[in-house]
Amino acid sequence: LLRRQKWSNQHNQNDILEFGNAIIDFTSLKASVDGKEIKLTNLEFRLMRVFFDNQEKVLSREDLMEKVWEIKDYLNLRTVDNFILRLRKYFEPDPSFPKYFHSFRGVGYKFTKD
Repeated sequence: LLRRQKWSNQHNQNDILEFGNAIIDFTSLKASVDGKEIKLTNLEFRLMRVFFDNQEKVLSREDLMEKVWEIKDYLNLRTVDNFILRLRKYFEPDPSFPKYFHSFRGVGYKFTKD
């Protein structure tokens, strides 16, 4: 509970992220693509928030584990990869050819709005 409270206090919850046909409202914790609501988990919202706050920056899996999960468990870095795959399925027009969630082999991931 304290971790969750700490997370929400660190961010301005009045932000809305729009990219492609997607809208993510971090205040109401709602997301949609083409006007259809998508049910994101709390961790998926947190991951999107970290990407929103770090647009155009390559973030390592370790950085993402620390910022989203708030742990330094580097044995489970594949967790990050699995969450990225889910976000691609939700938001990418063609998840096989990502436009927004870019992989940098051996480095990490970068989110771009355009």
